[in-house]
Amino acid sequence: MEDIGLTLGVTLYTGLGPAALWFLSLTAGRVAAAGTATLRRRVTARLSHTLAA
Repeated sequence: MEDIGLTLGVTLYTGLGPAALWFLSLTAGRVAAAGTATLRRRVTARLSHTLAA
């Protein structure tokens, strides 16, 4: 899996430039953070519901 990331990163860097690569990295990081926050809330809600029963 590391080879795919390296290849994709180099391809983006050489094709679109470093600014595009950093912007896409920032966007991917924000999407991952939002997903993590959403899942954390859902897990916490389910856990509190399970413990209350």
